[in-house]
Amino acid sequence: MVTLDNILLQNDSILISGASGFIGFNFAKYVLVNSNIKIYAYRDKEINTDNNSRINELINYKNFYIVDSKSVDSICDSISSVINFASFGVDSSQKDIDNLLDGNIVFSIKLTDIAKKFNAKFIHTATCYEYKDTQENIVESEALCPDSLYGAFKAASAIILKQVCKSKELDCVILRLFGVYGPNESGEKLFPYLYRNLSSGNPVELSSGDQVRDYTYITDVVRAYLLVCFNDNEYSEYNICSSSPITIKDFITAYSRANNYDVSLLCFGAKKVVENRHMRVVGSNHRITEGYNWNPEISHSTGLKLINSDFINRRA
Repeated sequence: MVTLDNILLQNDSILISGASGFIGFNFAKYVLVNSNIKIYAYRDKEINTDNNSRINELINYKNFYIVDSKSVDSICDSISSVINFASFGVDSSQKDIDNLLDGNIVFSIKLTDIAKKFNAKFIHTATCYEYKDTQENIVESEALCPDSLYGAFKAASAIILKQVCKSKELDCVILRLFGVYGPNESGEKLFPYLYRNLSSGNPVELSSGDQVRDYTYITDVVRAYLLVCFNDNEYSEYNICSSSPITIKDFITAYSRANNYDVSLLCFGAKKVVENRHMRVVGSNHRITEGYNWNPEISHSTGLKLINSDFINRRA
């Protein structure tokens, strides 16, 4: 097995989509800071321009390149992996059906054409919200039965892409992410919302927080992607998760206490859950840990402090 230390010594090139998104941005930045691997960010039709500040940060790195449907043909480097981080609908307000179709299915199929051109491994980012509601730790063989538009389109994408890649004789791996947290989240996501209000002494309206979730710090998720990129894959699907259940209420409370905020400002039960209503979404990470000796290294107590340090540094 190729270890992470050896991976970071490679001189390979990786093409990614979704570099302006939370996961894609953090992946690109980690690779650019810690290795000589080149990152080609594929950007074609722009659906969401809100996060372009992330691209403006990445272009300062010497091994970061932006390509589109025309310039991708001019890449002279050998691309070892094509990673699809892009999606539409992560934000619950994004419900336009045409954009859901284009951003999750049509665009993903286009990326398989690029992977075929370079004979590259194709890695697709999927979500735990594709799975059916269950009280057990979710294994990769669990049935797909989403409870949201986003989950439905992501599940459809995964099913279609597996068959498309099979027909094109492409090595395809689907990574299903559970709860991912860390710095650089968009402004309306949970932690920016918490920081914005708690740091100003304002009350925070939240759901009951009784839902049980599975959270992994973003750097650990990036490590998992790199191990899958540079090693042979026994399976075509892997859960990326901690397998450590925690209620949303306890997770948010832990963030507040770790950063010395007033816990009484947390108004649990003030909001209703409208999507992803499964009460327990916890994954089994046995397959990824057994296959790649991967385990989350960043504890919640450390990760929740790192998030706040990033908010404070960016505000300074």
